[in-house]
Amino acid sequence: MENAANTGNADATIEEYLDAVFRVHVDYAMPKNRDRLEAEFSEESVSELFYGGYSWKKHASCMEVDETTASDQVILVKHFKAEISSENAIAAMIRQHCRPATHLEAYALAKACPELQRQFRMVALGSFALNGGKPFVAVLQGSAQKRSLDSYWFDDEVRGWPPDTRFLVVRCHA
Repeated sequence: MENAANTGNADATIEEYLDAVFRVHVDYAMPKNRDRLEAEFSEESVSELFYGGYSWKKHASCMEVDETTASDQVILVKHFKAEISSENAIAAMIRQHCRPATHLEAYALAKACPELQRQFRMVALGSFALNGGKPFVAVLQGSAQKRSLDSYWFDDEVRGWPPDTRFLVVRCHA
């Protein structure tokens, strides 16, 4: 029997727990310069994984994403309202003909809607960078004082993402 961390509310439809839908132009480019990134977010609020020469890889669910061609994407902000593991969140997205956003799509959303991340933490599970042999994903979050481009471990085997976490989901083209 799976615990709550592994099941979450993954059977809910994407629309059932949708916070917002955005059409975002994604150019699949991100500066690798710390000063430039901190100018866009907040000082001391950008994870080294985005400027420190780390290599980002796509999750298996995102292998078809063409990062060489700019495009408009429909990005949804999904709230499962329960603790959920990364893989179970991705499985729920796939069942709804969606996929997780990559770090570059999260960055494009942060540029297009900079105040959104002050409302809640948003996780992009579609790509990861290895640090210490563990995969880390992009996380947008903030407060009234700052906006952060963070990285968090892809999955904790004991507990999943907290119930207040939102996930960035990309609607797949038919």
